[in-house]
Amino acid sequence: LRVNSTTAGPKMPQALMLGELCDFVIQVSDRDFKTHKIVLCNSSHYFCELFNNNPEMKVCCLPDVSANVMAVIVEYAYSQSLHVTEETTQLLMETAECFKIWRIVSDCSLILQQNICTNNCISRIILAEHIANTSLWLKVSYFILRHFEDVAKSCPDFCNLSEGHLKYFIDNSELNVREERIVFKAMLRWINYASKERCRFFPTLMSKVTIKPEHYILCTYATVSLAFCLPLGLLVPNAC
Repeated sequence: LRVNSTTAGPKMPQALMLGELCDFVIQVSDRDFKTHKIVLCNSSHYFCELFNNNPEMKVCCLPDVSANVMAVIVEYAYSQSLHVTEETTQLLMETAECFKIWRIVSDCSLILQQNICTNNCISRIILAEHIANTSLWLKVSYFILRHFEDVAKSCPDFCNLSEGHLKYFIDNSELNVREERIVFKAMLRWINYASKERCRFFPTLMSKVTIKPEHYILCTYATVSLAFCLPLGLLVPNAC
């Protein structure tokens, strides 16, 4: 997908390709980018602050930044044209947020809101939370609420949700599930992923679940690792 944000001067991309009059080098993991400070400042508040505080700086080393993502960002600075793929959009958005390139963040947010599915929704809501992108967070959270059963059952990242996220979803009046047992099983799956660390959250999470059939809870208790760290009495009063 190519997004054209504004019109750049016709000489700008050519200057990047030829490396003419460059005054700054960005070093990433396995590549150097020869650039112009004034061009970087035009797109990135991060580089504006960097050069204002270090006017003589000639080289910046960013070993944790992907060379492919940096290439997209530098190209955007010169052409104001953004070329992204579905595979790189999330990483590009996170990196652009670090560099305070708000137009890229906005464009990536719109792209990520267009193709939400069961497999990618959790990683996207974690990203939206991390960079405080409200519009993306709202869109993804709505999807999760509407498709909670499928997400809890088959999303590879479901167990990466924070306790706060899970509590938000299972306690939400907009949660769409066929029966409350689905919520209970999803909660157990999340806890069992790291039972030693997460069993302490069980009482709080269980208070958000309206399921009360004690025979179901008792049968489940015997088959999950939760049994090794949580007294049965916390699940079913007077069971022992």
